[in-house]
Amino acid sequence: MKKGRPVVYRRITYEELGMYVGCKASIPVSKLWLESITGEVDETESSSQQKQQNHQIEYEITKFE
Repeated sequence: MKKGRPVVYRRITYEELGMYVGCKASIPVSKLWLESITGEVDETESSSQQKQQNHQIEYEITKFE
């Protein structure tokens, strides 16, 4: 059973979309979809992910007897 809101999309043509918004309108799209279309990866996202992956947590283990 799925949880949360169901994903609902409606298909419209590019021409129809142009009737509703201007050519400089900001349209939210999935990063994965955009990368699959353009073949480009957002540099700010990839560099921040690399920083997070390279960050190591330092700790000490103390034994209590």
